[in-house]
Amino acid sequence: IYEDSKENLWVATDGSINRYDYDREQFVTFRIIDENGQFNANWAYKILEDANHNLWIGSYLGGVHVIQNERILVPNKEIIADKAYNSTNGFPNNLINQIIIDANEDKWILFYKDGHLLKIENKTDKIQMYDLRQQLGMLPMFLITDTQDRLWCGFQGGVALLDKAGKVVKKLSFSEKGNENIKDIELVESNLWVATSQEVWLVNTDNATQRMLPLPNRIFTAIYHDHHEDKVILGSVDEIIRVTPSLAYETREARPLCITSISVNDNPYRSGTTPRLLDKLYLNHTQKRITIQFSDLNYALHSKPRYEYRLTGMQPQWSILPENQNLITISNLKPGKYTLQIRPVNIATELFSFDINMAQPWFNTGWAWTTYLILIVALILGVSHYSRVQKRLRKERAEKEEQLEAARETIRNMVSINTISTSKPLELLSVDEKMLAEVAQVVETNMANPDLNVNFTSSVKKQASPQSSSIVKSNNTLESHPWSSSGRSASGRQHSYWSKKNLPSRK
Repeated sequence: IYEDSKENLWVATDGSINRYDYDREQFVTFRIIDENGQFNANWAYKILEDANHNLWIGSYLGGVHVIQNERILVPNKEIIADKAYNSTNGFPNNLINQIIIDANEDKWILFYKDGHLLKIENKTDKIQMYDLRQQLGMLPMFLITDTQDRLWCGFQGGVALLDKAGKVVKKLSFSEKGNENIKDIELVESNLWVATSQEVWLVNTDNATQRMLPLPNRIFTAIYHDHHEDKVILGSVDEIIRVTPSLAYETREARPLCITSISVNDNPYRSGTTPRLLDKLYLNHTQKRITIQFSDLNYALHSKPRYEYRLTGMQPQWSILPENQNLITISNLKPGKYTLQIRPVNIATELFSFDINMAQPWFNTGWAWTTYLILIVALILGVSHYSRVQKRLRKERAEKEEQLEAARETIRNMVSINTISTSKPLELLSVDEKMLAEVAQVVETNMANPDLNVNFTSSVKKQASPQSSSIVKSNNTLESHPWSSSGRSASGRQHSYWSKKNLPSRK
């Protein structure tokens, strides 16, 4: 909704732009198109008037159309715009989100689904673009100028101060989570009132600080400063509230907080004393869900202050509690030491702290880990000792195998040598046996012959082997040779014969 310099009331709608006719008490619709008839302003989002009384109309899918306000506009007919800006002449797209005009009459434009800030210079009509998404880390959502003609840009979770070169000078975040969408921003005196998807924040443009306004917990989608009545009007779903700008400067005295009740695993916590006297909460490892209720014990105020809390060691960000709620529930708590901190919103000095200690399970205590360490060291030493013993046994077994193999080799060599050394005497004994048998036969044959040819016997002896000769010498007669019975009988007869003749035996 926009009121121009002639006090005409314009409304941008999804069905083009409409002007209120005070005489007929009805709205009149105008259809604006470019000179080619390619783009129109049917889906209008923004209407502004510059110093030359030109209407700047921003539309979704149609870009920007400029039309002289002095022209005679014919209702319900197509009106060709004096100028048109769209994707054919320098715009990144045709999805217009915001248009503002600064003190130099330069036009600043934001787009949907694009992170660029576009500037149309008033004197040169030159278009310049600045990448805000890269500087902010997210898409820009809203534009406004303050009383000093400084440019402010709203983004998800905060606002940023920009210079006229499109650079971010200061960035303010409303919460550590950064999940609040900007609904509307209004300049109230020298402050910015920023309505988000969760709260209404006040931004001091002089020192670039922010704080939450003490307003009902609603989602306000529109803010308007009525200068005539000096009231700020905020609109929500089925609700409109009016407050004075002085609300921004109101302060409330903070009272000390105390714990009024504690529940553990949805059961009342029993410690033998009242929760108000507790300064620390002790839990075992199975008590993972706790609910803590607190109060400032002030029942006179019709509007309670808003509180925020955090759990150090688990949740470093501050979380704002809904209006009139003083109940904090913490789930999935793990063993450890925590500190619950609670404070009124905008009063950081009034901090209430409450310690929470959850014991470790028995298998995760220091004694348990010491036992685990001893067992691990013992296991390592046992495995190491077993490995050394096995290694020594393998070495001894290998040495014994080597010794046995050497012994086997020695035995094989000795058997081989013995076989070679004993084979020849057996053969010799076989020849001697034959030779002695022949001698015995000759002797037996000639036993009756007194003229025994001793030379023949000597010749036979010479043909015998040394072993057979030694045998003959050692026995001195054939009687002691055990080879044949015939030999023994022959030698016996020979001995008898030589004895009868009284002849000396042959040596």
